[in-house]
Amino acid sequence: MFSSPSVSGTPSSNDSVFENKIGALKKLLAKRFINVPESWIRSSERQSEMDGVKTYDRWLKMDIRKIDGIDPGPFARLSQSIDINTELKDSYALQVVDCWDSSEPRNKQTSDLLETNEERKSDDESDDDDTGRGRGRGGKTTRGGGKPGKGRGFPPPQQQNQFFKRGPKLLAMILTNGACEVKVAEFEAVPEWRNAMPLTPGSKVLLKGPLRADTNVIFISSQNFQLLHKAPNK
Repeated sequence: MFSSPSVSGTPSSNDSVFENKIGALKKLLAKRFINVPESWIRSSERQSEMDGVKTYDRWLKMDIRKIDGIDPGPFARLSQSIDINTELKDSYALQVVDCWDSSEPRNKQTSDLLETNEERKSDDESDDDDTGRGRGRGGKTTRGGGKPGKGRGFPPPQQQNQFFKRGPKLLAMILTNGACEVKVAEFEAVPEWRNAMPLTPGSKVLLKGPLRADTNVIFISSQNFQLLHKAPNK
């Protein structure tokens, strides 16, 4: 038997159930520190898929940069090419864009970590070694990475052996909340992060606050990091 239509202006019992599901999912995602607009929660094709486990799994395995309307939050300022020192009190579930071991010669380690997103893109597109830019991780070009004695910021020849010596292990990564990117690096060794290497783009991590950002980079220790999902290698 079909249910009778609801009176105009009065929500039906099905509508109430649906809205209750939406409210419950919003609370569940908020508890997991996941930042998505309500429109994404409502975009599920079937109500049967709108339960906590399936919605969370859907978020873990998708590219969250494809979600429209995400609030950039405090990362908006950190992603800009301005120096900012601040404390973030909350926790954030984020997606890995890039992850690498920065324990390379100190000139390259610093430039890779502190260069802005725009400079990273420009470096990736440039193959001109005459500018003083050499090859970086994965064949990428980096500022100040040219031949010894050539380019900007190189020490006198007698100091170059130490300048180009590989430093202690330091992991770094670029994360996104779906709206903008932020740079993250180890303040001290993070075993869970190191054991998960190589951390494939698309993986999801939780940065647990409070967090400290120094010159636009969030430096973390083991108490600030949790791996939520490791994406398979493509």
